[in-house]
Amino acid sequence: MSKSKRGRGRGPGFKRLVQWASFILFLLLLLLTGNAQDTGAPVDIFMGLDPLVVAGVLVSGHGLTWVLAGGVLVVLSTIFLGRYFCSMVCPLGASIDAADRVYKRRRNKVALGFRKYKYLILLAVLAATAFGLPCLHLFPPLSLAERFYGLLVLPGIYFILDGLLALGMPVSGALGLDSLYFAEIPVSRFATLPFVLLVFVGILAAGRYSPRFWCRYLCPAGAILAFAGRRPVVGRSVNDQCVRCGKCARACPMDAVAENIFDTDFSECTVCLKCRDVCPEEAISFGFLKARTDWHYTE
Repeated sequence: MSKSKRGRGRGPGFKRLVQWASFILFLLLLLLTGNAQDTGAPVDIFMGLDPLVVAGVLVSGHGLTWVLAGGVLVVLSTIFLGRYFCSMVCPLGASIDAADRVYKRRRNKVALGFRKYKYLILLAVLAATAFGLPCLHLFPPLSLAERFYGLLVLPGIYFILDGLLALGMPVSGALGLDSLYFAEIPVSRFATLPFVLLVFVGILAAGRYSPRFWCRYLCPAGAILAFAGRRPVVGRSVNDQCVRCGKCARACPMDAVAENIFDTDFSECTVCLKCRDVCPEEAISFGFLKARTDWHYTE
C-alpha cells in the first residue's frame, strides 16, 4: 500500500477520544451540580481550569485556591505542549468543532489581522476586573459552556427523566416499591440569563465565516494560551517527504500553517492533529522539537 493511501487512512482517534471524554465528564459534573450539596461532587473543576478565571482572580487581588490550581497547570503545560487545551479539553471548543462540521463554507473570510482582537478583549476584561467591574463571568469560555448547557441541556434532560419517572410510578406502586413511587428529579441550581444563550449561538454561527472563529479572533482565554504556547517544546514538524500539496494548510481550522507549509504559528496551533491526518505522505508529526532546525515558527 502506498504512503498516500496510508496517510488518508489515519484518523484523529486519540484527539477525538480525549475531546469527547472531557466533554462527557463536563456534562456529568454539570448533572451532579443540581445535587452538589449531597454528593460533594467537584462541579467547579472545569471552571477552575479556565486560564482567564485564574488571571481574573490574580488581577482582582484575591488569592488563588486549590480549585484554580488546575488552571495554573493548564497554562504551565501549554508552555511545553502548546494549545492542546483548546482542542482536547475545552467543552466550548468541542461544541464549536461539532457546529463547524455542518457548514459548507469558504475559508478565510476574515483577515488574519483580526487575531489581535482576542488580546485586546483580554486586556479589557482584566482591566475591568481590576477596577472591580463584575464582568469576568461573562467571557471565560468554560463559563459560557457551563451556562449554556445549564440553560438548554439540563432542563431537557430533567424533563425527560421526570417524564420517565412519572410513567414508572404506577408500576413501582403496584410492585410495592414505595421509595421509587415518591422519588423526584432534583432541579439544577443553575440560573443563567437568556443573553448567554444568544452569545453561545452567535459563537457557533460565526463558524459560517471562519472555522473556530471564536478561538481564533475573540477568546480571551485563548489569548493567554496563545502567548504561553508561542514556542512549545512539543509541536508540529514537517520532514523532507513533504510534497507541498497544501492539504495541511487547508485542513487547519486555525490557519496556523504558513504558506511555505514548513512553518507553524505555534501561538495559533491547537494541536488538533488535522494537518497530520490529511497528509498523504505522512510528512507531518507532532513530537519533541529536538533540533534547532525543527523550530520552524512564525511570529
